[in-house]
Amino acid sequence: MDIEMNDGKSRQSLLPWRGVDHPLRTRLLCLIAGLVASGLSTSTFAEDSATDSTSLFQVGSSIADTGTGYSLFRGPQHGSNDYWIECSCSNGALAVRSCPSLRYKCYCADKPSISCSQ
Repeated sequence: MDIEMNDGKSRQSLLPWRGVDHPLRTRLLCLIAGLVASGLSTSTFAEDSATDSTSLFQVGSSIADTGTGYSLFRGPQHGSNDYWIECSCSNGALAVRSCPSLRYKCYCADKPSISCSQ
């Protein structure tokens, strides 16, 4: 797309006219939206557990331990001490599990799996 400038010269736009879709673009946008939504729900859990000073809601992500993918965690779940873990692999496969702590491994080798450590 050409842009006409005040000096009468035409220049190319810095932004591409057509967007380029990256294969993981949709997943990345979903990840960001999920983290934002989870962050917004933090205040709800904080209000409910205001009297319990040992309860701290956490949200985060990390790269898969094997294969190509990432994991998301959040928790502890309301009314529980378990953390919700999602292991999302680059082939679109997903594993979901709750673990008693944040010591876990996300595997994306053949099929997605999560192992919890005590």
